[in-house]
Amino acid sequence: MLKKTFLSCVIAATAVLGVSTGLTAQDFTLECDLVRLNNNGGFGEKIFVSFKGGWTNPAAYDAMIHEVHQVPIPVKLMSNEGRRVQIGWELIGLKYRQGYSIGRVIYRASVDKKTLDIRMRSTIPSSDGIYATQGQCKIIK
Repeated sequence: MLKKTFLSCVIAATAVLGVSTGLTAQDFTLECDLVRLNNNGGFGEKIFVSFKGGWTNPAAYDAMIHEVHQVPIPVKLMSNEGRRVQIGWELIGLKYRQGYSIGRVIYRASVDKKTLDIRMRSTIPSSDGIYATQGQCKIIK
């Protein structure tokens, strides 16, 4: 369901993100299956990351982004040198299962351009929590 929601949101959010609906040969979306390395950290089972014009202009969507924004969001391109591309974003408004606000969560992701392996880290400053996950991506569009 998240995949279907993501693809429909990508089309709906193109005006917000400044992305044209006609994808060029260099525009693509990664579907990444994540392995839970711990119980916390604000990671779902999947994340979708789209790039426009090669490994640039990234946008992301997962269960946590959906909870706060309901649509894919543009994310910051931190580094695009060498073999890995690194992106980052923040979410404000996530809640613990008990309904209490988490506050701000800082996300960082790194994707290997050749193998499409992904590593992610989340930092929750209010609790000094640092969490990690990893997984494998595939190009879906």
